[in-house]
Amino acid sequence: MFESLKILLGANNQFMPHGHCYLWRPDILWAHVVADALTALAYISIPTSIAIIAWRHSHAPSISVAILFAAFIVLCGLTHLFNIYVIWNPAYELQSYIKGLTAITSVITAVVIAAKTNYFLSLIAIDESNEKLRNIYSEFKDKDHQVAQVFDAAESRELRIIELKQEINSLLKDANLPEKYQ
Repeated sequence: MFESLKILLGANNQFMPHGHCYLWRPDILWAHVVADALTALAYISIPTSIAIIAWRHSHAPSISVAILFAAFIVLCGLTHLFNIYVIWNPAYELQSYIKGLTAITSVITAVVIAAKTNYFLSLIAIDESNEKLRNIYSEFKDKDHQVAQVFDAAESRELRIIELKQEINSLLKDANLPEKYQ
């Protein structure tokens, strides 16, 4: 059991570490390490954004696809981290398992996304329709506000006309003339 674990982790002397291929030249070795580390960091941080987007858009099929897509990206990141590990430790068997799992997850993700493409396009159409409805509603509110302003102005003018008629009738009464307005 312990021997199998040593082989799996590359602690045996059966293979050479990948650094030998670089002739242990620091410029080549560290260029690979830094590039793989930065790529792994990006691959591991991207699923966080995907999870937030999937959480806010609670469409059940998109959550499952987001989880699958996140797993695929995390496994890609793990592959890059293992590329760093095998520079010093010849754990090629374990690396092959990780790459195999990444490949299987990649293919499943590609197939599922291809199968769900029309669904996701319909979500875009729904979002566009909702935006159009929000714009129409906003225009309606603006028009409703304008109509209310016109109504208020007309009502104010009508009340003023009634007041003026009453004043005229009062003046006519004071002059002992008949009222003109009822």
